[in-house]
Amino acid sequence: MRLTNFSVSGPSLLREGDTITVKFDLQNYGQYDINLGSKGIFVAAKDPDGQDASFGFTRVNTVLKVGETVSIQASKTLDKAGNWLVWPSYHLSLATGEKFGPENWHGCSLVVLAAIKDTDQDGIADEKDNCPYKYNPEQKDEDGDGVGNKCDNCLDVYNPDQKDSDQDGIKNCLDQCPYDPETFNDYHDE
Repeated sequence: MRLTNFSVSGPSLLREGDTITVKFDLQNYGQYDINLGSKGIFVAAKDPDGQDASFGFTRVNTVLKVGETVSIQASKTLDKAGNWLVWPSYHLSLATGEKFGPENWHGCSLVVLAAIKDTDQDGIADEKDNCPYKYNPEQKDEDGDGVGNKCDNCLDVYNPDQKDSDQDGIKNCLDQCPYDPETFNDYHDE
């Protein structure tokens, strides 16, 4: 078997949920036709747990004639963070039994990072989003209090020095006692 044009494409920084596309050409470069087995030609893969995650099975239980070339293009969504390994492979059905392509044949190692949580899908990760549950890609925060305008119940732009006079974490416009700090006992005092 002759392998050519092997490539793996996808985002340059891979995260959980991203998709890769694997391409390669495989040619019967021998003197005899070859019987492909029940897995045919495919992309062998191991997930970060070392489990088989192979995909793109084609030409299952067919004959690959002498000189014939098969072009493969298969995609996979990477559903776990960690190190993935992918390589071209094939499954032969021989009179003496079954045979697979070499383990890790021209293998490609991929590092997949954990997914970024972006609840409102505005392109800003929740941990950096000033309003993580409402779509606000501009991240406008007119009063500079760290709460985005879309989530801010009171904008203190006209009185910026009085945002939280008693420094209890409750803005003056919401604080029933703006000059006496709230006692943090899970009960808002009158």
